[in-house]
Amino acid sequence: MDRNWVKADRMSEVYKKGVIEFCKYTSEHVKDTRFNLCPCKKCLNVLEVDGLAKLEEHLRIHGIDKTYTCWTHHGEKKGEYCSSYLNSNNPFIHREDNNVMVDSDASNSGDRDDIPNVMNEELHNHPDMSESC
Repeated sequence: MDRNWVKADRMSEVYKKGVIEFCKYTSEHVKDTRFNLCPCKKCLNVLEVDGLAKLEEHLRIHGIDKTYTCWTHHGEKKGEYCSSYLNSNNPFIHREDNNVMVDSDASNSGDRDDIPNVMNEELHNHPDMSESC
């Protein structure tokens, strides 16, 4: 699966298609997709979301955690694409033996600033919305 989408702007078609492909891959490789660890920047594979639709929503709104390079929580087998290299450039995340510790001082407020724009675009593009709303 092409992973270039994770570097693309969340509003781009490349990113949106990548999220859809990621969710499709997850549905094909995970036994139970009702509760998924969410790799968005808010949940950091620590919190679960209920179903693939919620997973897609979180990835579109919050963006994917770019340090999640080995998608083992979503059906990928080690060695399939995974490298042993873990990105340590994120000052808020410390990885030790597959455990993730999130710095409580970490702030994603920049991502929160984008939420109104993301929501407005999604509403604008929704087929049930019209100019009169």
